[in-house]
Amino acid sequence: MRLVSEVRDIQDSIETLHRKLQEAEAQHQQLLKTRASLESDLHNKVNSLFIDREKCMGMRRSFPITATIKY
Repeated sequence: MRLVSEVRDIQDSIETLHRKLQEAEAQHQQLLKTRASLESDLHNKVNSLFIDREKCMGMRRSFPITATIKY
């Protein structure tokens, strides 16, 4: 009887571990998607800063300061 009970406990432990493994793998996949999204956002922001610094800064410097709009 003790042996049967021990086998059931081990089977329950195995099922619990399988469930936790599936949850961990799903969470890992979600983290990978989040990382890819953040890396894409970062790339876009770096590109935007480059465009602003390299392409637009020269134009902004050529505008006179007195030409600012006052409300």
